Amino acid sequence: TSQSHVTPIHHSDAIDIMSCARRRWAVEYLAEQPPDGTVTISDLSEHVAARENNCTVTELSSTQRERVYVSLYQTHLITMDSVIDYDRGRGTITPTEAPARLWSVYQDFCSQLDG
Repeated sequence: TSQSHVTPIHHSDAIDIMSCARRRWAVEYLAEQPPDGTVTISDLSEHVAARENNCTVTELSSTQRERVYVSLYQTHLITMDSVIDYDRGRGTITPTEAPARLWSVYQDFCSQLDG
């Protein structure tokens, strides 16, 4: 789906979002989703927990899932509100096109550092 609106991302927001591994993994996952699609916090937290624990989603324990779910719900998704539409009451995230742009810039930045 093509969007005519581009979400502005202030550089300080981008740095804040990408400064935490859990938020980077969330941006990575959301960048792979279609803009304006809906993702549940449960799906996002499973992806982040799997990355954090270097395993597959099916290998996660309930404790690992819950720990990430709670931190996303209470802290990280609020921090990311400039690049997502977060409905806390429904437990859903609607990514804008911004996570894909942010992830692309982050990957370019990392490749520049790697030489």
